[in-house]
Amino acid sequence: MKKRNKLAIVGIGNELCKDDGFGIFALKKLEEIKFDLGTLIEGGTSGLSLIPLFFEYENIIFLDILRLDDLPGTIYTIPFDEAVFKRIIPVSFHDIGIEDAYIKAKFLGSKAKCYVVGIVPEDFTGIGEISETLKSRMDIYLDEVMKLSNKILSVNI
Repeated sequence: MKKRNKLAIVGIGNELCKDDGFGIFALKKLEEIKFDLGTLIEGGTSGLSLIPLFFEYENIIFLDILRLDDLPGTIYTIPFDEAVFKRIIPVSFHDIGIEDAYIKAKFLGSKAKCYVVGIVPEDFTGIGEISETLKSRMDIYLDEVMKLSNKILSVNI
């Protein structure tokens, strides 16, 4: 049996579409600071092509926006089982989102533990850069990703 990797950090979104690109933007920031607690993967708007990750990694953290009735820039760290159960869905312009990939992978037998570190967008319609509101929250967001990564890895050692 192939040994599975411990942790993947997957940036989700379309970096051309304002706050929808936040997950990719955050992933690039992790690359800049030489984050080495997990494998960094640009998921983009891949949808179902992400399914193999659910079998290759024991744990996956998705970086994405969350459309919730809350202040733009509010950060949530949610186990994906809870996110799917409560219909807290990471949203983007992806045709098939990570929720669909997760459900299909679970149906196929994936045991991966998945999380979303999400942020409430200010504007994710149209073309443009990440909003200043979300940019100003980047350090706090990355701290949440690092805390979750450390927690996952300390449990799985």
